[in-house]
Amino acid sequence: MFLKAAIYVHLVSLALWFGGLFGYVAIVWPAIMSEAGGAFPRAILARIAMRTGPWIYLGMSAAVSSLAGVWLMGDLAVRTPWLATYTVLLAALVANNVYGSVVAWPRIMLLPQRLVGREWFRFRVRMIVSLVVGLILYSVAIITT
Repeated sequence: MFLKAAIYVHLVSLALWFGGLFGYVAIVWPAIMSEAGGAFPRAILARIAMRTGPWIYLGMSAAVSSLAGVWLMGDLAVRTPWLATYTVLLAALVANNVYGSVVAWPRIMLLPQRLVGREWFRFRVRMIVSLVVGLILYSVAIITT
């Protein structure tokens, strides 16, 4: 029963985390940038980040915690090398988000207007890659449970 609960928490947290990331990448950021009129919209991006950041970290924490619970309970149909690969990829996604929060986001908020575009582009590329990898992990988690 606890194994099923951990798997359920893991799937829900991945769905929320990467569903939210999809919304950002595909809907919110393009809409904001198209309305910005050529200026970089720091203020609205900062407000969005401050309101959504805790939820993103809650989703990541729940995903990592539930995966740790699954590892500890064992008795899965998935072989250990596959689960290890899954875990490494999930850890890389968490590291990417932490890097974005600690390094990239402050740069985006503090760089001069003429330099911020390049940093914003790199940030979006990392988030798109993260979204693709996350959706693959989510699909694998669904298929293997």
